[in-house]
Amino acid sequence: MLDKINCKSKLDLFNTINNESRNLFLSGGLYFNTVLGKLQITESSGIRNEEYGVKILTNILREKGIASKVYRTETDCRDDLLHGIDLYFNFKNSQGVDKKATCQVKPLKSYSEEGDTFKVVSSGKLQPYNVNYLMFVDTAAKRALLFKNSDMVRYQDKTVYIPISQLLLVKD
Repeated sequence: MLDKINCKSKLDLFNTINNESRNLFLSGGLYFNTVLGKLQITESSGIRNEEYGVKILTNILREKGIASKVYRTETDCRDDLLHGIDLYFNFKNSQGVDKKATCQVKPLKSYSEEGDTFKVVSSGKLQPYNVNYLMFVDTAAKRALLFKNSDMVRYQDKTVYIPISQLLLVKD
C-alpha cells in the first residue's frame, strides 16, 4: 500500500492520510477496498491467535486444578482497543474472593534467551498494557509463550524484553 501511494517517511504517510482520506476510508474510494482487505486479514489473524490462546490458557488452568472458563473479548470492544485485554478468566484467590485475570495475546515471530531475559519479537508494534499475563503465539507452528506481566517488562517497537523469572510456559 505504501509503495502504491509512494510514502517514503512518516511525514509522507501522515500527509497522504490527510490528503487521501476519502480514497482510503470512504466506500468507493480508490484505495478503500485494499485498506478494508488488509484490515480484514489482520483482524482474522488476531482472532485465530486469540482462539489458540484460549486453548493454551484453558489447558494450563485445567492442569493447575483451576475450574474456570477462558473468554475472548469481542474484537474492537473497549477492553480490547483501549486496555489491550484479549482474554480473561475468573478465579477465586487464596481468600476465596472472586478475581478476574486478563491476558494480552500477540503474534510470535521469534524468541531467544539473553542472560536472565527473554527477547520476544512480534510482527506488530508492542506497547505496555495493564494486563496480568502476556502470551505470544504462532498458530502455524503451534508455539506459545506465556509470561506474567510486570513493570520489569521493557518494550521496544516490535520487541519485548521479559525477565525469565516471569516465564510461565514455553510450548514448542
